[in-house]
Amino acid sequence: MVPVFGYYFHGGFYPLGGSGKLADVLAETIRERGSEVRLHARVERIVVERGRAAGIVLGDGTRIDCRAVVSNADVKRTFLELVEPRHLPSDFLARVKAARPANSAFMVHLGVDFVPDTRPALHVSGEPDVAIEVLSLVDPSAAPPGHSTVGIVTLLPHEEARTWFPAGASGSRDDWRQSTEYAERKSTFGDRLIAAAEKVMPGLSAHIVLRTDASPVTYARYDWASDGSIYGVSSSGRLNGPKSPIPGLVVAGSAAQGAGVEAAVISGALVAKALAPGLFRPRA
Repeated sequence: MVPVFGYYFHGGFYPLGGSGKLADVLAETIRERGSEVRLHARVERIVVERGRAAGIVLGDGTRIDCRAVVSNADVKRTFLELVEPRHLPSDFLARVKAARPANSAFMVHLGVDFVPDTRPALHVSGEPDVAIEVLSLVDPSAAPPGHSTVGIVTLLPHEEARTWFPAGASGSRDDWRQSTEYAERKSTFGDRLIAAAEKVMPGLSAHIVLRTDASPVTYARYDWASDGSIYGVSSSGRLNGPKSPIPGLVVAGSAAQGAGVEAAVISGALVAKALAPGLFRPRA
């Protein structure tokens, strides 16, 4: 609740160009200090040797040795897929396996050929409840003149999110994602969100010039999150701080601090403090 109250009393801020600009600035800062940023480099395994994290292995077989590994992945992905079970205490492994994924979401991203006369953020109660964001109202660079971006999102409980990954689907997850059945379900669900938004933005559907939909399957693909959970796991399944049972392996993001941009930034600071004690000590 602290960030919510902070927004209420002090206001929130939106980075020009979108939240991705934060990642761009971070990557630029890392490079300026002589380090390397690798994009589209899937991590296959975290290497553990002599009882501590010693590096990572990428999907192409490249091994990168290091003194410490920071994982920003989903807690289940980190400890059930990237780390071999033999390196973890049995009680810790059982706790991670039992951790319940938190909410997922469905979101419709629209480009429209008008500028809505509304606030940048709205909430519409109903079936489903939706939140609407018109961020081009606070950042005109997000859309061409006379146009706007409109995002419509609804949260999905874990039980419902799981149904987007049918156990009986034949073939791989990619096969399911490219199937007609999945495309139709995603389109139909997106239509419901647009209809809900039209309660406060009449005629919205007639102004759409660009549309993309994101389901739990989408979030699982791009966020690499278990069952598309955008909030990681429930609080009882998170680590109590950045340190893991494996020396040299620390976690950031939802695995320890929870979800959201602020939580991610805070978790990064806690990781830095764990790896470099005294880093934030005030200078005389």
